[in-house]
Amino acid sequence: MLLQLLFSAPFGFDFDDEEEATQQAAFFSDDGTSVEIQHAFGAGPWKPRGKLVYRDAPSSGPGVMRATARALQGKLSGDDLDAFQALVAEGGYYRLRVPAVLNEPESTSYVIASASACALAASRFQEELQLSMSARGQVLGLSYLLPVVPPRCPTTGLPKIALDEQLFNTTVSVRFPAEGVRPLGKAHDASLLPAPAAAAVAAAAKANPNDPDAKQARAAPRPPPLPVLPADAPRPPLPRRRRRSPSSASTGCTSCPSS
Repeated sequence: MLLQLLFSAPFGFDFDDEEEATQQAAFFSDDGTSVEIQHAFGAGPWKPRGKLVYRDAPSSGPGVMRATARALQGKLSGDDLDAFQALVAEGGYYRLRVPAVLNEPESTSYVIASASACALAASRFQEELQLSMSARGQVLGLSYLLPVVPPRCPTTGLPKIALDEQLFNTTVSVRFPAEGVRPLGKAHDASLLPAPAAAAVAAAAKANPNDPDAKQARAAPRPPPLPVLPADAPRPPLPRRRRRSPSSASTGCTSCPSS
């Protein structure tokens, strides 16, 4: 009877949790680039806080860049936690920075963001980092977003920090610039050349009739040449503007004497 109860009891095992853990382990593998996130309390020195893992993602189309990033969970403890609580009491700013070139972990160029320490405490250390990337994969800007922003700092009513350490709940998003509109088709280089250069290309096309570029140059439309006037050519006179004599009807005057 006891064995039957043991085998009939439900187990607390979830296959979805196992799959999610497997995906996280695959994400934080050596496939991505790992860089250091640093933080500072007010004007204090920079200290390591955790790791940011970045890797390129499959593109959804030509010219479309994508990437994913995640932050290993950071925490405050010991002297860092005391420094943060002092920063909240004085209404200071909590600062973050990441390397500007993510594929060079030893880079000395950084992008920096800061937020009110009171806002971070009011948000219960829930934060979002937005990486604004260039088309070449460099970090152009770092946005530090917090869900709760108190009207002033320092302030009262903030959540109490009762534990010896405080964990960050960090979300990271990556944004690339939107690609502009592309023209339909392709114009040959010779169609945009000045008249002498276009004539030289046309002469080369006649000399090499089997060259595919020469065939395309012959078929490319050319703009008509602009007329060139001699220096002593007379210029047409400008049209004169006729002046209208003022009248009571045009000026809106009802008591003006008639002319």
